Amino acid sequence: MAKSGKPMKFAIFVTGHSAPHIEKKYGDYGALYKELLEDKDNNEEWHVWYPVDKHFPTDDDLKGFKAICVTGSKHDAYATDEWNLKLQELLRTAFDRQQRILGICFGCQTMAIVLGGRVAKSSTGYEGGARTVFTTPEFGKQWYAEKFEEGKNFHLHETHFDIIMDVPPTVTVLGSSKNTPVQMCCVADHFLGKSLPF
Repeated sequence: MAKSGKPMKFAIFVTGHSAPHIEKKYGDYGALYKELLEDKDNNEEWHVWYPVDKHFPTDDDLKGFKAICVTGSKHDAYATDEWNLKLQELLRTAFDRQQRILGICFGCQTMAIVLGGRVAKSSTGYEGGARTVFTTPEFGKQWYAEKFEEGKNFHLHETHFDIIMDVPPTVTVLGSSKNTPVQMCCVADHFLGKSLPF
């Protein structure tokens, strides 16, 4: 597709850092997510912000984004750190404007809190390794369902301790696993959350 006109603006909110030797070899999460998500054939403009380092967009910056991706993190989504609370406030503003939000792991849990849900440590403890995700009938109704080549159930590697305990009333659950009732969820076409990595 030819690049013409005003570019579509997207934001990546980085909420954690990898080990220094990994970042040195592969780049930080901002660079990795951008590489994964950017469509170089389209007229796109990507901006990376680091809430974990108290690096936030202004409101003028924020309202210019077509969509926002919130990364995973080792931090707890329910923590009351200043940066975490400010991130929740920004996401609430973006959601109220009906900007699209993609939340990965921590990002998904943070959005659950923003929308009125509850996140806490899993009663079954740490979950890591290969897991089967079982999709719900609602998943099959989403426009992106056909992109999942594995069909109704698929297998991914994950690592997490926190889970969404109480699902917000506006949220639709799209997938679960043995120990995690909410592995994927959405709110119409405005929010897609995955409690597991890509």
